[in-house]
Amino acid sequence: ESVKKLGFWAVHIFRPAALLGEKNPNQFGAGAAKLIGGVLNRVTGGRLDRIKPIEADLVAKHMSGAAQNLKEGIFVYPSSSLHKDELNSGSIRKST
Repeated sequence: ESVKKLGFWAVHIFRPAALLGEKNPNQFGAGAAKLIGGVLNRVTGGRLDRIKPIEADLVAKHMSGAAQNLKEGIFVYPSSSLHKDELNSGSIRKST
């Protein structure tokens, strides 16, 4: 909310649930958690999609695209919209 009040002509807020990046050999159980999460998501009918982890490089791609967007306003990119291939997929909300 504080960032929205700064008065910039455009604000882009990215809200990934969790970022994935280079693998850390000390990360115990990450593969198991991903497998269990996938099973639970199918069981719940996709209700866990909004908290699905996303690769950091894909978020960076969306950030770069948003920086080139010349639309005025405040834009919030929820985790579910970041999984889309294109930035302007229609699932990105503009908030006030």
